[in-house]
Amino acid sequence: MLPTIQLTERLLDACAPACLARAKRLQAAGKVEECRAGEVDDLTVLNGTVNDDEHHHRVYVTFDGDELGGDCSCCGRSVCEHMAAVVLALASSGKSGPDTGSRNRTGSADRTRTVPAGGQFMAYLLRLSEDGSELSVCPSRVSDTADGPNTTPFSLSRLGEEVQPDYVAEDDLEILHSLADHVLSLKGLVWYPLARTSAGLLRQVIATGRCHWQDIDGPVLKLGESVAAEVEWEMLPSGWQRLSWRAEGGEGDRQLPLLPPWLLDPVAGVCRCMSAGIDEELASRLLMAGPVAPDRVDEVVDLLAEAPGQFPRPVRLDISRLDSSSPRPILTLVRTRVGAASGFASTAAARLQFGYDDLLLDWDEEQDSRLIDTDRVVMVKRDRQAEQELTGTLEAFGLVPLKKCSGRDYQPGEGDLWVAVDQRRALATWIRLQQEFDTLRGDGWAVKVDAEFAPELVVPDAWYGDLAEAGHDRVEIDL
Repeated sequence: MLPTIQLTERLLDACAPACLARAKRLQAAGKVEECRAGEVDDLTVLNGTVNDDEHHHRVYVTFDGDELGGDCSCCGRSVCEHMAAVVLALASSGKSGPDTGSRNRTGSADRTRTVPAGGQFMAYLLRLSEDGSELSVCPSRVSDTADGPNTTPFSLSRLGEEVQPDYVAEDDLEILHSLADHVLSLKGLVWYPLARTSAGLLRQVIATGRCHWQDIDGPVLKLGESVAAEVEWEMLPSGWQRLSWRAEGGEGDRQLPLLPPWLLDPVAGVCRCMSAGIDEELASRLLMAGPVAPDRVDEVVDLLAEAPGQFPRPVRLDISRLDSSSPRPILTLVRTRVGAASGFASTAAARLQFGYDDLLLDWDEEQDSRLIDTDRVVMVKRDRQAEQELTGTLEAFGLVPLKKCSGRDYQPGEGDLWVAVDQRRALATWIRLQQEFDTLRGDGWAVKVDAEFAPELVVPDAWYGDLAEAGHDRVEIDL
């Protein structure tokens, strides 16, 4: 189902002029990829990926009657240029959504079951990125083995097959199809992102009794009673501020980015919805709009002028601006886990950051600031061209951001790591990079190697050899 003219106009009307102009440039430059449109119940759902200045943003837009919603990994405004670009691309391309006419969600009418596979069942692994911004689920086949349970990711692309494995139960089919409707074209992943609007879907997953935190050995998740919470503006390390829910809980409790947020006890596996007792519609709108930049706080305070007095306001900060300088590249070699249809595996990777004086920024970080004190933030004008040239150095070594690799999915929050483009030559790629460490350092790079990294190039301090006769006019040398 293509977005209608009315739906397209509704979203574009919500865009600021500068946002709309940016969206048109992205669409005209062919930066919008993997666009799909479909319907979920009464929702019109649009999905796609936007390649914006080396950043791949996952976009999800919904139209529910007159209500506009959605999510974008850029964490920008409520209606960002990436969302608008996807709508423009779909409206002009003539692409349609997935064929759902012959699909049977119960799996009983037009699907053939295979012979039961003993000891196998479907489970769902839930993970949260380290910074708490990205929640993902991994549907997995679990097999009982002598060494314990073994998990293999289940690809949503298999839902198009006429024959479904016996371990995919009827409630699993309903969940998997709902998840496929949510992510649309992103069916080749292992970890599927859950938008803030996915609370209903997550409730279905937890109701199976087979949803585990982190991995199959983690606790089984269950729903608990709602918990009273307070809403406040959280100060991020960048000096940006985002609306945050706070509730009493255990020391290691994690907050799941849903609307409204949930509180998770990762030890007991109990999930509780957070209730703040304020204007939750207004709070949700501000939450969906994303973090507020230090130099945009006054605008938000003015917008909240008519809000009740108990509704929190962001804090005004003193802003210092650094003079423009050249970025100092910092490269750290690490290990990470990636997923594919065959399972999970550890692989070599590199983390790239840029230093501007005392500011340290990830290579794909949107923000350009850091909180220095409780009420002071430092902002810098980043040299994006120089940063792009530095990332080109890694590309010349045969590295690529993990989030750009098809068939290799990543754990939440690790898409910015760099890995070898050609896995068949991965060993040679990492050895060659380490052989050029001195050259990189001479060009101003700071290079580090994590203790867990492999393969690590070891250069001997000296060589020792024993020379001996081997007969038949031959000589042996032992090094």
